[in-house]
Amino acid sequence: MLCAESVDLPEGADVEGLRIDLRDAPRVRGGRPVITARMAAFGETAWPYTEDVNRPELSEPFEVSLIPYHHRANRGPATMRVWMPCA
Repeated sequence: MLCAESVDLPEGADVEGLRIDLRDAPRVRGGRPVITARMAAFGETAWPYTEDVNRPELSEPFEVSLIPYHHRANRGPATMRVWMPCA
């Protein structure tokens, strides 16, 4: 199982706002799985998997490395997320 950690996100970003951009397939870069993601404005929706038409605005796409779940928190204090909604 893979997860995203806050230390791999842009500065100040929270894993709560992480959304996977499905337009790009996952790939391997430097031996680590990488996905394309976008950040949603934190707190704009009560539930990230909503079908609500009032979706939050998303950031420009960026790459995020994923790590094995059992390796999490090995690089200092961090928040992590396993299940991520799609952009």
